[in-house]
Amino acid sequence: MKKENYLCDSWQGWVQQILNLLTHGYYYYYLTQLPDHKKAKWLVIDKRLIKLYPIDFSKDKKYYQHKRKKANYAYLRWQKHVVILHTEGAVADYAGHKFIDFRVKPLIVPIGDERGLTLKIGKSSDGFTIYLSRVSFNEVKFNIIESIKNHNTKDVEYRFNSLNYLPGYTGIYKQRKSLLNTVKEHYKRNNIKFDRKDFKLAAYRRSVKVFVK
Repeated sequence: MKKENYLCDSWQGWVQQILNLLTHGYYYYYLTQLPDHKKAKWLVIDKRLIKLYPIDFSKDKKYYQHKRKKANYAYLRWQKHVVILHTEGAVADYAGHKFIDFRVKPLIVPIGDERGLTLKIGKSSDGFTIYLSRVSFNEVKFNIIESIKNHNTKDVEYRFNSLNYLPGYTGIYKQRKSLLNTVKEHYKRNNIKFDRKDFKLAAYRRSVKVFVK
């Protein structure tokens, strides 16, 4: 049997792989966290959770499961954050975990950000994508508007441009375009000259390494 990779190298790789699995039919998720006080045993806990589900499968075995109309599972961890996913098909209640359908309720995940930003992985007009969560987007928007009211343009530019480190998924890019329009609108209201060159709006996204070697 081929052993699956599951330990992610970064939050960027983690969300990239979650989205990749989602687009391959892993529509159901269970999100949890490993306890901080058991950090020394996280790898042991990983193995215990993986044994609960038919995760350690080769491509042939997954195909066999699919043909038998049984669900395939995937396990991914970044730091203490764990997500277990599965496809359509017959499932068993291995551990009493309640799985949620991405198509009904988006997955909200934390990222490695000192501001405590979270991302939303869910439906878009043409499939699935990643956004800033509503709470995070509204917080960023509020802080930018407050800085505009105080005519602190340096802070506005910093707050907007600091979002460039986020991967350029369609959902995030559209939110940042909306945010730029908000800046333009509020600059006009507050009689501040708007210079487009001060605001960087990256539209590209590079794939990153997913798994720890």
